[in-house]
Amino acid sequence: MILSSPQQFRRQPLRPVAGTMEAKMQFDKSMRAMSPHNQGLPVYVVEDDPLMRDEVAGLLAEMTYTVRTFESADRFLEAEASPYGVLVVDLRLKGMSGLMLQRQLAGRPQLEIIFISGVADVTDSVMAMKAGAHEFLVKPFRPQALLDAVASAFQKLEDDRLSGVEIERVCRAYTTLTETERQIAALLVHGLRNKQIAYLADKAENTVKVHRSRIMQKMGVTSVVELSQHLKLIESAQSFVPPTGFGDLP
Repeated sequence: MILSSPQQFRRQPLRPVAGTMEAKMQFDKSMRAMSPHNQGLPVYVVEDDPLMRDEVAGLLAEMTYTVRTFESADRFLEAEASPYGVLVVDLRLKGMSGLMLQRQLAGRPQLEIIFISGVADVTDSVMAMKAGAHEFLVKPFRPQALLDAVASAFQKLEDDRLSGVEIERVCRAYTTLTETERQIAALLVHGLRNKQIAYLADKAENTVKVHRSRIMQKMGVTSVVELSQHLKLIESAQSFVPPTGFGDLP
């Protein structure tokens, strides 16, 4: 089955027959029910054609997604002040277009956008993807293409969430370092040896070794390579404050 128009967009009863599209969709449904990636997060469907909107929503609901439908971009914006999930939106809507809605929602990393369109306009699709759209599906498309796009979008949200959790954990660990340890950590990731750091810090080499051990323990790393990766994560966080110079060392 290919999704093209409301008349063609009719779901057939899903039968678990090996080697068929229906069997794959049944498998995806069971996997979706076990997946934690979309727990509590909805799929928003913004489509002005009621038949198409109902069919898209029905397909997603049958795959156990929580679905919220809207007939226009304005209705969506009125109802969802802080949307968090996956947005499936038609490119050509009455009133505010899908591209205009995307611009309105710019800067919201907690929302992945999938466009569907009956017009294969290269300019529009390029604009949408450059603005951060997760996928752009041109009708006619198969139901599985939409399901794969939605699953991929939820995986992206989960990856971003885990990345944020990791950055927060590393930043918390970094706050436990003393100013001296932060300065030594910065020199370590630049490839300096203990003896070189001791000279710059005007400290005994054994003292630097003790600091180095404490840094590794507090940051939860076992190598300078890992430490470097963690410091790069910290630099990407807005809360990062670089250490002061060695002139301030106690």
